[in-house]
Amino acid sequence: KMSLAGLNDWLTVDYNTGTTVFTTLSASSNANLRTTKSNLHLTINVKDYGAVGDGSTDDSTAVTAAVAALTNYSTLYFPAGIYKTSQVIIASLTGVTVAGDGWASTIIRSNANFDAGDGFGVTQGGSILNLASTSSYITVKGITWDANCTHRKAGQQACKIDSSYLSFTDCRVINSGEYAISTGRSAALTNVIISN
Repeated sequence: KMSLAGLNDWLTVDYNTGTTVFTTLSASSNANLRTTKSNLHLTINVKDYGAVGDGSTDDSTAVTAAVAALTNYSTLYFPAGIYKTSQVIIASLTGVTVAGDGWASTIIRSNANFDAGDGFGVTQGGSILNLASTSSYITVKGITWDANCTHRKAGQQACKIDSSYLSFTDCRVINSGEYAISTGRSAALTNVIISN
């Protein structure tokens, strides 16, 4: 299917059946109409999958569903807000962008709790971003990554980066247990840019 947008009207053509459907949306509609995944750049908005981003709601299920919907050369978008979630894992994808509205506006916060064997018992905090070696040409921009650790946890990295051809810009990494960013743990990296 392909959709052509007017101000409040949509013309949809199904190329499999040749059917044309004209639809009018109400001005207050939150409908998020998308174009064909395989042909055009797709933006996956985590709020379309149920994320709230209010800093207290557990957005793990919504964020995981949004990540699962990613295709090569698509964008995972986090609008301004504070998203409590489990680790965001990008694996087996090429050309994906993970974007927010700027590090001061979009915060992704770990909701993990675990015992690091450091004598403190189970405490909050955990890895929040994992860019696997099976992914490449990844762009991450405009987000604060908050591992939410209350104290130093040996072996705890907020952001694990193993993908080559990466641009990590306009981001901030806070409350990491040991390392803010850990690179090249499972593979040698090529062309990684971390700036701002």
